[in-house]
Amino acid sequence: LILNVDTICTFYGLHNSNAAELIVTRGCRGALQCRIKNYHCAKNSILIQKESSQTENKAEITYNESHSIIDINQSIKSIMHEESGVYMKHEKIEYEIHVVGPPKVHHIIDTTGAGDAFIAGYILARVALAEYCREQLSFDYITFQLRMGSWVAGKFITNL
Repeated sequence: LILNVDTICTFYGLHNSNAAELIVTRGCRGALQCRIKNYHCAKNSILIQKESSQTENKAEITYNESHSIIDINQSIKSIMHEESGVYMKHEKIEYEIHVVGPPKVHHIIDTTGAGDAFIAGYILARVALAEYCREQLSFDYITFQLRMGSWVAGKFITNL
């Protein structure tokens, strides 16, 4: 499993948007779905002697291999200069990321549109599952949605 800095920075931008989730298709490395489990932000007035723009960014990553779920607990502390004063901003963000591998295909014809096909399969599974009470399901419906997207993309790139 590869999560690079750009991917984690993209997750960080998720809390500034109105999006409930982020889907990332990664070609031969599969796909993932990220959602924010918890977000907390606090601003405190501070007294500092000189101009400073320090930022401290820490992340703790755990991976549950049996369920293909990654949990990231990120803590960001930054100094903000505003008209009303200087503040220490402390953000705590908990992400939950579900991961699936790529589709198992043997003869790829064309990958054009594979991402669109993946999202179509993901949305299809999501709409189908919305008809049922998710709390009563005995399986991980997010992983099912990702696998359905992967399966549709696999069919698409081999049967054009």
